[in-house]
Amino acid sequence: LFRSEWIGILSRYGYDVLTAKTVRTVSKKAHSFPNWVHLPGLTSAISLGSFPTSVLGQVDLPENSSLALSAANSFGMPSHTPEEWIPDLVRAKSLLLPGQILIASVVGTADKPGQDLIKDFVECGRRAAEAKPHVVEVNLSCPNVYGQEGSLCTNPAAAGEICRQLTDAVKPIPVLV
Repeated sequence: LFRSEWIGILSRYGYDVLTAKTVRTVSKKAHSFPNWVHLPGLTSAISLGSFPTSVLGQVDLPENSSLALSAANSFGMPSHTPEEWIPDLVRAKSLLLPGQILIASVVGTADKPGQDLIKDFVECGRRAAEAKPHVVEVNLSCPNVYGQEGSLCTNPAAAGEICRQLTDAVKPIPVLV
């Protein structure tokens, strides 16, 4: 299914605030399989700061059903090109029912030395704004990516500059951080 089809399904189920999958200015594949694993050794809450140094992940779920299950994922924020996702965002918005809103989530990419991550965030937001979503969300914290974009939440100066420039670039569309 295309992303817009999922938005349409969730819209018909009555969800009013729908966020489309985070997109980039470049095509990016997901991390290799497995992207989701069961963590059989973690069956209760862990105190902040005391996460184990390693855990064992298993692809197969246990036979018994329990609410004391833990899981981990690592997809890496895959994305199609803007030429593919912009029309899909337009279609997603057209599938909404009255009163529902669509949030377009964006992230910057700077995989090569010398690339400007802030500039790419702004360009991605500007491209998403072409689809006229109700809101543009800036994704500043995705721990399962290999580049700088996943840890910008720990750099207030860079995050602030991204938000300032992105807000100017997508006006009058609101920006959600």
